[in-house]
Amino acid sequence: MHNNLRMSNTYNKDEKRNEWKEREVGALWVQKSAKGQKYMTGHISVSPTNENTKVVIFENSGKKDENGKVKNEKAPDFRVYLSEATKSPSSPKQEATKEADTASVPSTDEEVLF
Repeated sequence: MHNNLRMSNTYNKDEKRNEWKEREVGALWVQKSAKGQKYMTGHISVSPTNENTKVVIFENSGKKDENGKVKNEKAPDFRVYLSEATKSPSSPKQEATKEADTASVPSTDEEVLF
């Protein structure tokens, strides 16, 4: 009986892993710009038949005031943007770093939520 329980638990874990794998729509990596701003890069696909869409994600700089207090509880914590295509060949990391360098840098490390 103990072996049956172990097999059942293994089956349930594998089944849950497969369910999560089927629901996965992308992946993100935390990056740091030359100016020290943390941001995420990655890809998403909202349909199994669609190709991956490259994105870059920044903290919502308009959510907090200059003192770091939340101005609007309903404002999103992060904003998701489509990655811009570069004119010269470069890696996705270089592309996202260029985008991050042009964005506003948080005033303290405490503002970065990841």
